[in-house]
Amino acid sequence: MSGKQMKILLAIDPFEKKFKPSRAALIDLHQWVKRFAGRVEAVYVLSESDQDPRFNQTYTHAYDQLKKVVDDLHFGIPVPTKVIWDNKRDSHHASNALLEHAKLMGADLILVSSRGRKWMSRMVLGSFAENLMLKSPVPILFFGLAPILHSGFHRVMFPTDFSPASKIAFKQFLNQVKAFDPDLLILNVEQYPGIISGYSLTGVGAYLPEVYWKIQKEASISEGEAWVDEAARAGVRARFLVEECGTEVASIIKRVADQESIALIGLASVRTELDRLIMGSVSTQLFRSSKYSVWVFGPHAFEVSKQINQIEKQHPSEMSS
Repeated sequence: MSGKQMKILLAIDPFEKKFKPSRAALIDLHQWVKRFAGRVEAVYVLSESDQDPRFNQTYTHAYDQLKKVVDDLHFGIPVPTKVIWDNKRDSHHASNALLEHAKLMGADLILVSSRGRKWMSRMVLGSFAENLMLKSPVPILFFGLAPILHSGFHRVMFPTDFSPASKIAFKQFLNQVKAFDPDLLILNVEQYPGIISGYSLTGVGAYLPEVYWKIQKEASISEGEAWVDEAARAGVRARFLVEECGTEVASIIKRVADQESIALIGLASVRTELDRLIMGSVSTQLFRSSKYSVWVFGPHAFEVSKQINQIEKQHPSEMSS
């Protein structure tokens, strides 16, 4: 992001009483904006019918509430506020309206608070935050609402499975957090099965030798060190940690985050909506906890980045100009 203003779209529900970011997170958000000499714009999507005789009154009230919330956040810089009207009145259309505004604004990051609806409500009604994560062409930062005792975003973590999506997300994450001069922990969680890893054709348990997992761990450490070098080239101090687990990756990430006093977790999330419904998602489990701020690089952001990378490779001179 060097040499370029960073534009942040702050999605706020001014009627959500739980929107109370920790003081440390707010301080670092202010520093983030100032260090990039960037711009923040606050937006609320109003989903109401314009046929309602009270529509104008509702719209004005929403705008006044939004402005009051923004003023109470004390950014110290002018923060334009805007109420976007969406008459479809469901979470998917509301998030689409917000993304359209983000596109017009040229936003580099969307910052949003999620209430973390219960699973039945999400399945039936959908979730504004999750739909936003699926479709956004830029990273989403979900604010951690729980108070934190340590100092903001100076200790950050990036869990990775070393996938292509995670590598692209990692580069974007480095660009967007290096202004904090953070200490970065790169975490790889190796999902080792139990002693029995499967069954042979005869139905007898298939046992994998212990040396297999030793080789896997050594390969992870070697790859992790390459990621540490990548962070150093971007000007970010980093170290690598590999952890073993059975199936609950999110619980391992949260345990390490607690032990390391992590305030911000960045990761790629490329699963589809159906995948999450069946299997769950590490990123959604993390941001619903509201304990950490979670930076998420979603599936559409990954596709957009791939297209940009292809164009840069095919027409490097045009992109540089």
